[in-house]
This record gives sequence, structure tokens and C-alpha cells, in this order.
Amino acid sequence: MFINRKRVRRILKEEGLQKEVRFPHPRLPETWNLSALEPNQRWYADLTYVDTTDLGGVPLMVVMDACPREVVGHELLCSCGAAEALSVVKRAVLARFPKTGRAPMLALKTDGGAQFVAHQFQDGCRTIGISLMATRKRRSEDNGMMESWSGHFKQDYLWIREPVTFRETRQVVDAGVVDYNTQRPHSSLEYLTPSEYAERKKEAQRA
Repeated sequence: MFINRKRVRRILKEEGLQKEVRFPHPRLPETWNLSALEPNQRWYADLTYVDTTDLGGVPLMVVMDACPREVVGHELLCSCGAAEALSVVKRAVLARFPKTGRAPMLALKTDGGAQFVAHQFQDGCRTIGISLMATRKRRSEDNGMMESWSGHFKQDYLWIREPVTFRETRQVVDAGVVDYNTQRPHSSLEYLTPSEYAERKKEAQRA
């Protein structure tokens, strides 16, 4: 059963157990627009770490479409090297391009993490049609959309409960991503959820 995050946060606030945390809106980089005009033009990929009771901090790999801000791929992993990161990207591409398994005209932007600069990851992405983009060093605003998402996701779905086992945390993350995609409207998306906005864009493309 998925617990209503607003109710939990209200109870914690009433009991004085939670300090309200506010995350700034992602800053625009000097030369790049964080968003995209259409789905499957630009994706972002990033790692963030999640606490578990049995394995400690474990990596959550996330791939997001910059247009509808929809999480198109994710996986909570025990560890994440180039092979694991590439696997998450490949599954996201297969879900979006099931007929070909290739993503022509798609740009994927990552930071300089060891997983993303490895030849295995870069060669694998290019093999399925993806062109790679890298953030500038010490310029977190280049990946501001993912940084903002990670902070809000942890606050709304993970920090409202005590850490649990890896297996249980994976279930919480999976349910949280579904809730974020289908139940969280954004003012920047005309107050639609990411999934609704992506579907509207698809309908406009078919018209």
C-alpha cells in the first residue's frame, strides 16, 4: 500500500519532527536550455544515492526526458558501473522505440561520472543511435533538472520514512517513480503530469 506523502509530511510537521526543506528551481546554464521542445529529443541521466539498512548507500540510476520531465528509465542498483548504466539506458530506449531499439536524433546529457565517460557506456550509446553531451566541470546547473528532481524525489518519497532494506527500498522507489510520472502535475507542463504531457505531445505529432 502506498502511503500518502502529504499526510505523512503534515503529521511530521505537526509533531515538530520535520524541518521544511526547499529546493531552488534549477538554474539555466549559460549556453544550454534545460528543456526540449518535443519528447525524445534530449534525455538526462544521473546517479543519486539512497540509504538502505542492509547495503548502506546504493546508487539510483535515473533517465529523464527533458520535454515532459518524465522518468523514462530507472533502477536501484547494488553498484553501478558502465555496464549497469548502459543497461538502464538501453531499456529506456527499448521502451520508447520498441520497433527498432534505436534512438535516432536523441541526445543524452550526463555529467563526468566514471560510468558515463567509460568507453563501454559511450560506445554502447552510440551503437543505438544516441549522441552524447557532457556537462561542464563544476557547473551543476548544466544538469539542474536532474539535481532538482533528485532532491524533490528524496524529500517526497524517501525521507518521509526510516531507511529499509535494499529490496524494500527498490519497491518504494518503483512506486514513487510511477506516482511522480502519473500523479504529479507541473506548472511548467500546463499543470499536467509528465505522462499526460508526453501523451499530449504524441497526439500533436500524430495530428
